[in-house]
Amino acid sequence: MKVIPLNLFQDEKLTDVLKREKLVNIPTNIVFDKTLTGIGATYTEIHAKRNSIIIEPNVPVIKGKISKHKELNLLGVYQGVTEKQIRKYLTNNSIRFKKLITTPEGFKKIRNAAKNIELNIYSEYFCLFDECERLNQDVGYRTKITNPVNDFFEFENKAFVSATPLDIQHPKIKEQNFYKMKIEPQFDYKKNIEVIITNDFANVLFEKFQALKSNRPVCIFYNSTTGIDSIVNSLRMQYNYKTFCSLKSKNILLKLGFKNVESDFSEPLAEYNFFTSRYFSAIDIELKIKPDIIILTDLNQAEHTIIDPFTEAIQIQGRFRTIFEDGKNYNSLTHITNIKGDLSVKTSEELDIEIEQHRINHEFLLSQFNEAKNPTAKKAVERDLRNSGYFELLDENWNLDEFAVHNKYNEERVRAYYKDFESLVQAYKNTGFFNVIFNAPELRFYLNEARFKIRNKEGIKKKLQRIVSLLKNNKNVEEFREMLIQENFADANLIVDAFLKLGEDYIISVDYSRAKMAKRLTEIEMEEKRFKTEILLEIGDTFNVGERKPKDYFKQELQKIYTRYAITHKVTQNTIIEYFEVSANNSLKPSTYTLVKFNCVAEA
Repeated sequence: MKVIPLNLFQDEKLTDVLKREKLVNIPTNIVFDKTLTGIGATYTEIHAKRNSIIIEPNVPVIKGKISKHKELNLLGVYQGVTEKQIRKYLTNNSIRFKKLITTPEGFKKIRNAAKNIELNIYSEYFCLFDECERLNQDVGYRTKITNPVNDFFEFENKAFVSATPLDIQHPKIKEQNFYKMKIEPQFDYKKNIEVIITNDFANVLFEKFQALKSNRPVCIFYNSTTGIDSIVNSLRMQYNYKTFCSLKSKNILLKLGFKNVESDFSEPLAEYNFFTSRYFSAIDIELKIKPDIIILTDLNQAEHTIIDPFTEAIQIQGRFRTIFEDGKNYNSLTHITNIKGDLSVKTSEELDIEIEQHRINHEFLLSQFNEAKNPTAKKAVERDLRNSGYFELLDENWNLDEFAVHNKYNEERVRAYYKDFESLVQAYKNTGFFNVIFNAPELRFYLNEARFKIRNKEGIKKKLQRIVSLLKNNKNVEEFREMLIQENFADANLIVDAFLKLGEDYIISVDYSRAKMAKRLTEIEMEEKRFKTEILLEIGDTFNVGERKPKDYFKQELQKIYTRYAITHKVTQNTIIEYFEVSANNSLKPSTYTLVKFNCVAEA
């Protein structure tokens, strides 16, 4: 893709750059790489003298833009906004330049409303797709985020924009001669970041909190509601914290005992403020007091807490827009993380083979679907099609979604950084955005005596007995686990997990059988996992109280959730009863459940 560099000088905004380049507005058919957050790309389009549809990743962003520009008659489109309201706005002749700001999921309502009044939005509106890297990053768990893409390429005038765009793999990019405009700042814009890599996550976080004690707020970005719950409980936070998340998550978290949960950003902030991934990009946070920023990744809690240095880390620090007297918008930026040497990472070649095999399987099933004459057989094949590995790579029209494919490769790229600290630190350096301060205060592998003892050449049972004995006398079990991994002891995680979760007595009772320990640990893990906050949130997001569906529907949708989270617990038609109070109707064919109440059982 052709790249056109654009200089940006100190204290300039995008409007200054465009004016210097003799451009009235953001050009069409470009990927606009801003390099820096907060230079006013969305602001430029909001004030452009043309009709615009701006696609933003999340609702708080939209509400924030509308609140900041109350005088401009913007229309936000998200859940709760109707097509009737959109039609009324589109036909309001008193608004000269119409500006609709929508979530990706909300775009369909704009399209339908325009069609209803015979308005050709594709020729009369400019479409700006903001924070376009989210198409690659979020499609794995938010499949509808790519729904507007096909429509986007139908617009005569359009642009992707982000400070951290990823490569966009879509055939229309080449067909429509897209090119990149890249902002090149003519000043030192690098930010300091402290990267702390530890095997004692909770204690290091607590020590960081203690070091930051002051009158200023701490803003913590952590993509795990379960992890936030664990921190709040372990540090005995009562009322000195806030959590910012989605509305559905808020309602569920309140039922789970959370306090001070907000779905929209608002001040005043608490001493500690947690933000889920909903707030990682796009939203403008303007504070009266300069904050400290902490980014958290705990691979032992959830692997989806992984942060991409090239996108998410840059976006997170860019949320804070108030520039204080010293020219800074925050006091400090810290990423606390652990690493996993045994983290499973697929190579690009392995993904190529996997996706191609999924495609072959899909083509076979599709031929079976097309050839099936019996309606029951056709439904059975369709069910298999929808559960296939290739189906998650398809868009709403069953065509290959290039963003879903690229998401697979992107996930493995980022996961690879977390296999060792050298890779993660180097990734941060390679962004060109950060001055990296590396800190590893808790990587203390000083267990030389234990190291010597497990190196003795003896049978596996004898070695397991020795390790259990050493575990009993070691105050830092997680550090001992790391030492075992360093020594390439194959059963390191198994024996430590068995010691922590099953206890010494159980291990002795099964005569140190690795198979029996592994089986029991899996049973416990699956049972705990089924009621973790993330699962409850997704179940709450998938099903709605009051809906009536065939029992098989609930079984199939729960199975999809379990499969996504690698939960091996057997799903039956009655599994839904463990999450909802239901009303059964067995007189219908097929029999149905009506969801009466979400029970929200918290994890043990």
